[in-house]
Amino acid sequence: MSTQNNNNNNNNNHDNNDMNATNRIQPRRKRRKRFTIPTTPRQFQTCLQRLSLKGLSCMFFIADHAMYLLGPVLIALASLIIAGLTYLYFCVVLPMMTGTNWIVSTEDYYAYQHGEGRHVESSDEESTDTDISTSQATLLALATPTGLLHTAIVAFFLLNVTYNYYKCVTTSNSGKLYDAVVRELATVTNFDYPETEEELIQCKRTVEHKIAAKLELRRRELQLQSQLQLAADARRSRMNNE
Repeated sequence: MSTQNNNNNNNNNHDNNDMNATNRIQPRRKRRKRFTIPTTPRQFQTCLQRLSLKGLSCMFFIADHAMYLLGPVLIALASLIIAGLTYLYFCVVLPMMTGTNWIVSTEDYYAYQHGEGRHVESSDEESTDTDISTSQATLLALATPTGLLHTAIVAFFLLNVTYNYYKCVTTSNSGKLYDAVVRELATVTNFDYPETEEELIQCKRTVEHKIAAKLELRRRELQLQSQLQLAADARRSRMNNE
């Protein structure tokens, strides 16, 4: 009799264990979020906070993806601006600064070489000279001391701007140098830099908890302000009734 009871108890225990294992294996059903129309000031406040958070997340998402599309456009625009300013300097500004912008033909160049001053234009019928090229006019302006001095200064700034812009475009936000800079910043700011994947997950959770705590504190401050405003309105209405 006792043996049968023990067997029955063992069977019942096995059945209970199987049921518990089945309950653990079955996934929990997700609760469906029901849309409710806010009717109280607190519900309105909570709804506005949620909408503002959703809006900020959407804005960050759009800005993050828009930067990938805007980057090549800005690179091309900056390259065109640098090339255009370089062309204006060498072809327009430099001849004007050196006083050689009046040399536009071979006769003007011949007069400039022999120190005869500016050549007087002849009539179209008697004119047999040809115009000099833009590169010849630029080289002629560079041959002067003023042109050499200004071009040296412009070349210094141009090379620095081009090199820095090139490095900004091609430098990756990963690698040994990037990790070294990030660790140095973490050391300076007394920040615990996560070394492993678990530490990184814990750091993210800590940041999320801090953000949630600040949002909760802000919600309580707004709730307290609304309660104080309601109390002040009620006191004012009682005073008016008296």
